[in-house]
Amino acid sequence: MTQSKTLTVQEALNELKVLDKRIERKLGDTKYVGVVQEDKLVYPASSKGDKDKFISDAKSSINSLLDLIAYRHALKAGVLRSNALTEVIIGDKTMTVAEAIDYKTSIQSEKDLVQTLVNDLTQATTKMTRINNDINMALEKKQNSLLSSDKDDKNSEFIKFLKEQADKEKSTVLELEVGKALVSDYTKAKLDSIEQFEQTVDFKLTASNVSTEITVEW
Repeated sequence: MTQSKTLTVQEALNELKVLDKRIERKLGDTKYVGVVQEDKLVYPASSKGDKDKFISDAKSSINSLLDLIAYRHALKAGVLRSNALTEVIIGDKTMTVAEAIDYKTSIQSEKDLVQTLVNDLTQATTKMTRINNDINMALEKKQNSLLSSDKDDKNSEFIKFLKEQADKEKSTVLELEVGKALVSDYTKAKLDSIEQFEQTVDFKLTASNVSTEITVEW
């Protein structure tokens, strides 16, 4: 006989946890195959040799187990269908519950990418700073040497020339574009987006699960 039940997604998720434990426990508590010798039950010992009781208990248990399995399958299928259709708004994005659940895991690849870009940018900036500091130190050394020598009209012009040359030699960070933004802008925006998602996704999913009803049949 077909059975049906209407409940919220959250209730279904809670029941799934309970069902898993009940199924596991029932599988371990009952023997479904016995051994008969000269029309007497000799195994399992828990049936105390009562063949009819063993058959009755085993049939009852397996029917109950099959019903639990069918109910669990119906619940799981109902939750999956609901997740694929129900939408939630997280930050400035609208996505299905299923997409949000998947993104909770797959977001790690985006975090890894952002961290790689941040590390690269930091290393490049450090290298640029080191190069430019060396150029500035070399320029200062040359200026001090000129200033300590006998002054003439050419010193100021030569110092100006040295500064211009130093400016030309200085390095800059080469930032590639990620999408339509430079690395520095992309990483900042992406980190903000990731933080917003991770701070709100669990609340949004729970709110959706509590308010969304499904009807299952088994």
